[in-house]
Amino acid sequence: MLNFLYRLIRDFPREHGFPPNVLYLNQTHYCALRENLPQLGHEETECFLQLHIVLLTEALHPQVAHREPQRRRAGGG
Repeated sequence: MLNFLYRLIRDFPREHGFPPNVLYLNQTHYCALRENLPQLGHEETECFLQLHIVLLTEALHPQVAHREPQRRRAGGG
């Protein structure tokens, strides 16, 4: 699993010009990742990968993406 994720993370900037910051996984892939990094908790895994992990039941394959942080609107509402 780590080799596959490494290739996704490495290739993303070549295609898009900037690094990914999000990893989309389903529960099965997440369990496989956790088996590869049993000494790390969820937050430590995110720090290790330098990606925010999002679990999606509809994710057929692990995917990385770049998602801009949501900004709060000035003046509220």
